[in-house]
Amino acid sequence: MLDRSTVKLIKSVIRKMAFVTIVVGVCALMLVLHLAALDVGRREDWGRQKAGNYFKMRRNYKGALELLINYSTRFGDGTVRASPDKIHSVQLWYEAAAMIKWYISPTEDEYLCKILGNFDNWVFCKDKNLEIKAPCLVYSFGVRNNFQFEDSFGRLGCDVRSFDPSTNMTDHTHNKTVKFYDLGVGPLNTNVFMPTRRGAGVNQTDKGDGPWKLRTLKSIMEMLRQQNKILDVVKIDIKSNLWVVLDNILETGAWRQIRHLLLGFNLYPTHPHKEDYVIFYRTLTKLRERGFVEYFGQTDDALSTQGDHFTVKGRTSFYNFNLLLGD
Repeated sequence: MLDRSTVKLIKSVIRKMAFVTIVVGVCALMLVLHLAALDVGRREDWGRQKAGNYFKMRRNYKGALELLINYSTRFGDGTVRASPDKIHSVQLWYEAAAMIKWYISPTEDEYLCKILGNFDNWVFCKDKNLEIKAPCLVYSFGVRNNFQFEDSFGRLGCDVRSFDPSTNMTDHTHNKTVKFYDLGVGPLNTNVFMPTRRGAGVNQTDKGDGPWKLRTLKSIMEMLRQQNKILDVVKIDIKSNLWVVLDNILETGAWRQIRHLLLGFNLYPTHPHKEDYVIFYRTLTKLRERGFVEYFGQTDDALSTQGDHFTVKGRTSFYNFNLLLGD
């Protein structure tokens, strides 16, 4: 038998070995997480680099500067403090509004798409390696009672899921390729969202004042058991609620599974609050930094500057170059 001192020594060695094993394991885990983060960063940088190498890009800062001068004169003291190529120099609401207007201006598209498709005035790119073809998955948020966009993609052979909590429709199968859900996309999961009902920029609704059911994009994908799939097209046309939803998509990482992102922009005189415009501008900038590149922009009588009223409306289409098809 081993004497007491030997047993004590063995136990001490075992404890030290266990401690070393734990330390090594923790260090290994931290290294793996660090490398994973670096890999995500490299892949996102690759998406932006791929876009730059693969396609002709354009960026006309002169147009942005002209808008900044215009807005600073109309809404400020005429002094231009912001710089178009320095994100954090944009500090005032009218500077952010000018930059958002510049982002969605038809002359400022970053990628010059050669072949454009148009379904119900929503534009998507059909160039090689960006095309949408079966099998494909489409999410459409904001339908009202018009299914032209959804039916068009359904005829392409796509699995189309449409969502709108503002109508009187209940969950149903619209046709063999299009399904409808009495549900909206939001920045959080809730069954009691109360839509804005007064002033410009309200959420049009057929339901009266009743609450809406909202889910985040990530939660919707999990609900439909499509959390591991790529969304070939995501269309978001939800009035001024777009901004908080877009921020959630970026924060949760759901953007990584979106190829074409079609957005309807709305900035109205009373809603959302002008104090939030800088946040909206930075959200759009983050979208670009992730590797989303605009290929189409359209403004609908975009600017009204009578008195203190201010309106920007438009649509823009992005492609996530991290998911570029082919070489």
